[in-house]
Amino acid sequence: MMKQVLFGLFAILAVVSASEVQPKKEFEPVVVVDSVDDGRTAETRNLNIGGVYPGDRLLYSNYFSKAPMANAIQSQDITYRSNSSATRITAIQVNEVGYTQWATARVTAGGLNRNTVTIRLSSARGYGYYFALRIYGR
Repeated sequence: MMKQVLFGLFAILAVVSASEVQPKKEFEPVVVVDSVDDGRTAETRNLNIGGVYPGDRLLYSNYFSKAPMANAIQSQDITYRSNSSATRITAIQVNEVGYTQWATARVTAGGLNRNTVTIRLSSARGYGYYFALRIYGR
């Protein structure tokens, strides 16, 4: 008997809630924010130059890391030279792996539309780094 009463109550509630008219909601325009710096988010120090397009191939790929050293800034220069003078670099991707250690990557020589590039990886004082480097070309 109790089950039938509960079933009847749930059926009545379902009918009443379905019959309620919902007011029409107004939509607000969406505002896109490029970056938010609230002091809690970690910014990665990635370097992405150029683009990978159909016909491009991976010319070079490697990982580079340095362990942290107390009160020291560590740097490393990586130079890529193509085997052929006809090969041109179309994209350079240097991405941090894992959590940020505030290291930086920058191109010091060569670059896009050339057959050679030199990239300098530098750590923040007292930190290390761990980067994945990929160079694409055709």
